Amino acid sequence: MVNPSKSGNAELAHNTVSCDIPEGKIRHNSDTIMIIKEMYIEGYSMDRIARAINMSPSYISIVINWYFPEISKKHYSKWLEIKIDIEMLLRSGETIPSIANILGKKIGTVRQYVYRNIRGYGGTNNIDEEKIKLIGEMYASGKKYKEISKEAGISEYYIRNVIGQFYPNMRKYNPDSMKERLSEIQEMLRGGYSYKRIAEELGISEGNAHALIFRHFPASRRGPRGGKFVKK
Repeated sequence: MVNPSKSGNAELAHNTVSCDIPEGKIRHNSDTIMIIKEMYIEGYSMDRIARAINMSPSYISIVINWYFPEISKKHYSKWLEIKIDIEMLLRSGETIPSIANILGKKIGTVRQYVYRNIRGYGGTNNIDEEKIKLIGEMYASGKKYKEISKEAGISEYYIRNVIGQFYPNMRKYNPDSMKERLSEIQEMLRGGYSYKRIAEELGISEGNAHALIFRHFPASRRGPRGGKFVKK
């Protein structure tokens, strides 16, 4: 049985899992996949699941995104759905707190999404058009948020909101651009491209390319950590 560090994890594992798990570092198999799914559905965070079965949170995230994208809170397809819901509810006159209640999300989560994606929120209505254009040009040139903040005389918080609202396609983790980028990666993986070649084609670092493959296409990774991936 699972030997978690928290009593809450132990109780959940006991109630939802019928298979035995050896103590210590365990390898990826169909039993652990189902344990992860059940605990995640019950509302336990990736950190708590990781402690319960002695795996890293990043690995838990990979398993959920790969095997159960329909329940993943972090999978890009899920964020596309949430984006549509939030924007529709805003147009209908709902407030950020009421949207959070309707969607079952934290107020801070909804607020951050709105501020980083919906124009006119998060203080961007107080930034003039010329400044917004300047911010976009600096970001496109490769400057970091901190550098832009210093040169534009605007806090980094507002810089992030401007980029998210007015230049979403430049942002690495924009759900729409992420969907397109992952589609390109999938085609290149099928074509036998190396990580280095994929990175060059996308104009990103090799580490960034590896991270995207690691999280969204784990079956295509070289030497998967924690054991071979079970077929879906």
